[in-house]
Amino acid sequence: MIVRWNTPGSRSWVEELAEIGEALREYNDHLTMMTPYEQRAIGLSVYRRRDEIAPRIRQCAIAEWDQAIQNVRAAHQRVNDEKKKESARWDSSRLTSEMELARSRVVNAIGAESSNGRIAQESWDMLDRIYQDAQQSGDIYKIRATDEVYLGLLSHVKSNDMDERMKAHGYGVRARQDLAKVRTTPELEAAHKAAAETYDGLTEARKMLGVVAENLGFTAPNGMIEDSEIDKALRRVTQNGRGPLLIDGEEMQ
Repeated sequence: MIVRWNTPGSRSWVEELAEIGEALREYNDHLTMMTPYEQRAIGLSVYRRRDEIAPRIRQCAIAEWDQAIQNVRAAHQRVNDEKKKESARWDSSRLTSEMELARSRVVNAIGAESSNGRIAQESWDMLDRIYQDAQQSGDIYKIRATDEVYLGLLSHVKSNDMDERMKAHGYGVRARQDLAKVRTTPELEAAHKAAAETYDGLTEARKMLGVVAENLGFTAPNGMIEDSEIDKALRRVTQNGRGPLLIDGEEMQ
C-alpha cells in the first residue's frame, strides 16, 4: 500500500501527470494533421507545460519509490529479528539430546540391510511409526529433532532402487514442511505477512515510475527510460531471475 506523496499545492501530482500525458498523446496523434504553425505553437505550449510540472511529478514519484524501498528494508529487518528470537527460544542441550535419540531410533529401525542392500518393509513401517509418533507428541523438541533427522533419511539408503530412494526423499519433503511449521511463531508469521505487503508496495511504486516516464514523454520507442533521475532511482532495486531482491546491492531474503 503506497501513501500518496505530495508537495504543497491545490492539485494532486497524479492528476497533473494524467493531464499532461493525455495532452502529449493527443498532440502526437494529431501531429500529421496540423499545419507547421500549429505544430510549433501547440507543441511549444504542451512541452512548456510538461517542463513546468515535470520536476514536481518526478520528485513525488521518486519520493514514493524511496519510501517503498525503506518499507521493504524495515520489514526485512523485522523478519530477521523475529528469526533470531525464534532461534533463541530453543534449549541447545535438550535439542541435541533429542537429535541423538532420534538418530538412534532411525538406525535401529533400519537395522541390517537385506542381501540386495534394500531396507526391509518392516523397517519402513517402523520408520513411519517413529515419524508419526513424533509429529503427534506435541513436544516441539521431539518434533524438530525427528524432522531434522528425517531430512537426511536418503543418506541411509544404500541401494540404487529408485522406489526406495523416492520413498526416503518423500520423507525428507514431509520433514522439511513439518520443520517449517515448528520453526515459526505468530510473530514471525506476522512479520513475513507484513514483508509481503511491502513488496506489493514496491511493485506499485515501480509501476508508477514507469507511468511517470511514459506520460512525461521520457520513454523511448524501445521502452528504455530516458530520464537520468528516474533511471537512477529504479536501478537501486535489481533482481536476477528468481534470485533474491537486491536493494543498493544488499540482498533482501
